[in-house]
Amino acid sequence: MDPARKIRLKKQLVSAFLTKEKSVMNIDLVLHEHGLRTSDIGNWSDNAQYALSMLEGCADEVLVQLANYFELEIEPNSVPNKRFGFWEADYFRLFVSHTSKFKNDVGELKGKLRLRGISAFVAHDDIEPSNEWQTEIEQALQTCDAFCALLTDDFFESNWCSQEIGYAVGLRKFIVPIRISCDPCGFIGKIQALSAKSIDEPLLSEKIRNLLLQNHSTCLSMRASTIRAFRNSSSYRQSNDLIETISTLPALTEEELSVIREAVQENEQVTEAFGVRQAIPKLNVSQ
Repeated sequence: MDPARKIRLKKQLVSAFLTKEKSVMNIDLVLHEHGLRTSDIGNWSDNAQYALSMLEGCADEVLVQLANYFELEIEPNSVPNKRFGFWEADYFRLFVSHTSKFKNDVGELKGKLRLRGISAFVAHDDIEPSNEWQTEIEQALQTCDAFCALLTDDFFESNWCSQEIGYAVGLRKFIVPIRISCDPCGFIGKIQALSAKSIDEPLLSEKIRNLLLQNHSTCLSMRASTIRAFRNSSSYRQSNDLIETISTLPALTEEELSVIREAVQENEQVTEAFGVRQAIPKLNVSQ
């Protein structure tokens, strides 16, 4: 979401908090149920300042969820995903922090994530030689939907990796630590980590995708990206994997079903994939 649109939406939300919830207790209830922080410490001049402070760093998806709760009209996003060349349009944007020692394995992981609807930023692959290294990394961190740290034994020895984590924490990004040969510590020490024996573990991309679908701040973007990846599927195997995931999604909307049916009609990698057509009538549809 571009900054101007986000500012306008936050102003709408603050106004809605004041007119519909009124008391701090009710404001806190709404914030808590949407997974946001609350605070009884601080010098707030009024409820408006308090509500705005609690929305600081809030993920775009949660702002949209709050807008839906208050039945606000949401203006369309005027800035496409492809604003920066290192993100693939319409896919979930995941910043992958890793050491150079494992760049080949991370490159392979990037390809597997793409098949699941995730555009992964991998510095060694995605930074053009002519661009300033630090500027590109900062732009990727600022525009990513989530941050993934591949915790190998040399991870915290890297100044770049440590700085990337600090930057992501400061931006309040959803962080996915992957414990490979090192435990989370420092800024991410309290975060539950996924475990993997190695970066090239066959199911690692699936574990990451599933976690993004479960987390309240990333589930909407990951859900949409999964359906888009199904529409653009490039193999029978990918189609089967994605329809299996889509079948677990609750309350598919008519718009989502329309994209799925379009894929079945127009993409032969979906049409001819074994079992996909039979799975469509069994999908969970919003009532």
